[in-house]
Amino acid sequence: MNPLGVQAFHVSSARNVTHHINAGAAVTFARVQVDATIVVSQDAIVEGEQDVYRGTISVTADDTGAGISDVAFSLYLEDANGTKLLQDGSTSALLRLVVATDGTGKADYEFRHDPAYGDTDVFGQLTMLVIVDGGTERLTEASLDRFRTEAASGFTPEYTYIDEASTRAKTLVSVGALLLLALAATAVVLRRRQQASLAAEAAEVFAYTAELLAAGDSVREAIFQCYTDLCGVLQKREFLRRDFETVREYEAAIRQALPGVSEEALVALDNVFEQARYGREEMGEGHAQAAKVAVERMSTEITTIQKIVPRGL
Repeated sequence: MNPLGVQAFHVSSARNVTHHINAGAAVTFARVQVDATIVVSQDAIVEGEQDVYRGTISVTADDTGAGISDVAFSLYLEDANGTKLLQDGSTSALLRLVVATDGTGKADYEFRHDPAYGDTDVFGQLTMLVIVDGGTERLTEASLDRFRTEAASGFTPEYTYIDEASTRAKTLVSVGALLLLALAATAVVLRRRQQASLAAEAAEVFAYTAELLAAGDSVREAIFQCYTDLCGVLQKREFLRRDFETVREYEAAIRQALPGVSEEALVALDNVFEQARYGREEMGEGHAQAAKVAVERMSTEITTIQKIVPRGL
């Protein structure tokens, strides 16, 4: 049995007539997590010799050095322009490889393709993006945050070319690629700053709404004010058209603008807005409490995702 993750603990006692103790049983659950280190290794790409894009991901416990199994990863490839590769024959589906660590804490990966993704004449130099998307209940949040920071810019294997002429040509290509990367990085930085600014404005809207509700202001009026202010933020950033008609369009705009917000938080917010907009009953203390919980959760989740480097996957 794997001792990590959510575990059930059973306690039972037999009946003891002498001490007047009845028989009984109880069960409780606990989450067992461990500090761990995630390491991504990549085989070198050697022109004319080794052009298969492959490597290994390992997850080991910091205290014992033992491998941790069943941690899943999604892997994507990105070219020098910052564009993610698509599946063959698709115009929208991203190329994605899913792997999970085995009993030794290791997961081998290999992107199979003809021509191979290590063929720089076809694909140029590629960067691999790594997302942890399974088994996270086994690892501490500090371990996950550390890896997310390390993985924010992706992983690029060592590229080796055969002759000097080829090397010079590749160097020129690399310089151009670096310029493109610099431009792409600048665009990414600007996009992230804009997203951070949007998130800050949205969080401020939700926090102010929570204050109004806590102060006892009119529930429906406070919710409408929140709805209107957030519309302004989304429209200003062109996530929402000015002639939108439904709450669902509004929800889709929030999903696009703030992709890290959970489904539960969005559904709770939708319910609050729909009750305020379409409900005919008077909104009392129960509605106020539900609305306060919904907007506070949105504010908290937005503050949390502002700390994570967005990758736009």
